[in-house]
Amino acid sequence: MAREDSEGCRYALHVEEALWQCGRVHGYCGEGNEVMIKELSTYIANNTVFTLGSTLFALAVDSDTIDECIVVAEPAPGLADGWLTDLRRIPLVIFARAKTRFTARDNAYVVFDLLHGADQISLPVVGSGPIYVCNFECRTPYYTGLDESSRRYVFAMPTDVTITNML
Repeated sequence: MAREDSEGCRYALHVEEALWQCGRVHGYCGEGNEVMIKELSTYIANNTVFTLGSTLFALAVDSDTIDECIVVAEPAPGLADGWLTDLRRIPLVIFARAKTRFTARDNAYVVFDLLHGADQISLPVVGSGPIYVCNFECRTPYYTGLDESSRRYVFAMPTDVTITNML
């Protein structure tokens, strides 16, 4: 269950939904790291079997009918360097959910294997945004429990993204 504010941001009304709406729960509306999340989601789609809009989502999945998916979410603010304005450190969490625990785990590890330790990766440009050059450090995926419907298993993979340059 969620509500929308005047800017169209969705706010979760209970903790379980927060896992799938966490990019919006904290009020990150407008331009900002959301833009980089679109580029990261496109990078994952270009390098895995996941498809944007059907099995891969940026910030949140709005449908309870999708059993197997990956969600790139932003649960907390990052750090922006005061002197090096291109340098930003952004904590993300990538969620994998599926009807079986092993499928959710396997899907989380597909993304982990793609991103962990990747250095100086140029994310694809989406729209007219900048080119983001990033380094990734990932923690191994871990089981968080069942989703809000108690039908699907969820694994989370905390990821630190360091944007070293925005061209």
